[in-house]
Amino acid sequence: MGHDRLPSTSPHAGRSYSRGSEGRAAGLPLPVLENRCVIPAPELPSSDKSSVQPDACKALGEWARELRLTYPANYRRRGIEGGAVVSYDVAPWGAVGNLKVVASEPTSDFGEAATAMLAGAARTSSAIGASGCIDRVRHVMGKPRASLPAEDWPQALH
Repeated sequence: MGHDRLPSTSPHAGRSYSRGSEGRAAGLPLPVLENRCVIPAPELPSSDKSSVQPDACKALGEWARELRLTYPANYRRRGIEGGAVVSYDVAPWGAVGNLKVVASEPTSDFGEAATAMLAGAARTSSAIGASGCIDRVRHVMGKPRASLPAEDWPQALH
């Protein structure tokens, strides 16, 4: 993306000219920062506690509201992927509550984004609800498409 010579010519242009001055300026070089790679998410720790799903959770219906994952902005700009393991309860009427981050990698920001997503979600109503449900949420950099805004690039995989 962009011009191939840009990284090699930009620092020269920054040293040579300065806005608001006549001719050459003795400025500092302007580094060109580019992020051409994505740093994949580390593996989430697996433990017996985070892998056992209660039967009541397995019997829950579909999500009544679409899950909307917000990617932590600082990590999206730097191309860093992450994930979290989140536990929660579901009331019989479908409300999600008692959210807790069981694990979050590489930082707690990914756990906070996962709990924010589930806090705004709801399940279809059931006869009894469920406690101790566990989901894994992965923040994965998708391929940017011209028709989508940057906020929609990450995908929630659970």
